[in-house]
Amino acid sequence: LIFFLLFSTNLYSEDLSFKPQDSIEPYCKGNIPISDNLVLENLEIKVNKNKKWSKNLLNLHVYFQETKSKSHNNNWFGDFRINKKFKKKFKSKILVKYKNYKPCIFKSTVRVTGDLWWHLGWNKGAPISSLYVEILNGHINNITKFKLLLPKARNNENEIFTAVILKSLNFLSPRTSLIKAKVNGNKSSYIFQEDLRKEFLENLSYREGPILEGDERFTIMLKDSENTFKKK
Repeated sequence: LIFFLLFSTNLYSEDLSFKPQDSIEPYCKGNIPISDNLVLENLEIKVNKNKKWSKNLLNLHVYFQETKSKSHNNNWFGDFRINKKFKKKFKSKILVKYKNYKPCIFKSTVRVTGDLWWHLGWNKGAPISSLYVEILNGHINNITKFKLLLPKARNNENEIFTAVILKSLNFLSPRTSLIKAKVNGNKSSYIFQEDLRKEFLENLSYREGPILEGDERFTIMLKDSENTFKKK
């Protein structure tokens, strides 16, 4: 862990894709027509203050391991919840590359997302997590806010299968796909899923309107406060 924290700032230091481009294809200026035929070839995120990001992620993993060590159940840790203090936003840059187009680099923010332990993992000795990303001055096929979910957090490809089935049955379903993305030089598999915002409605040819969402104060947070795990 100490080695990772000390040297994590060098994970992407030789990443040439983040070097300034001499010429940029029109996508960066918003002139490429938005289409489902665009193939996202490369997605990279680089947190501006990588050392603070790494420290936050390590502290979260340590907190989980401490909770896990106190549990008598190997598969369920009812007392563990990803605390809001680990979900701080970090300024970052995101590189977006479509097939047949040069990459574009946008300003963005990134934070840890999710509630339970299946949103945490390790890849090649480095801690990873599910992420919530917001692009501040650009978009990915008109998507400005999206999640990069660890596949295990959504039962792997089942999430994609369900999203496609719902869409084919004319339910409102977010654009969802399995991709490989690089975060601070660490390449991992993620489920890309757009957030339910106005762009979600626009893509489905609906006029902008209210989106009703469940409130966790009356679901998972209520269960925590009432200890329903013990009461069954």
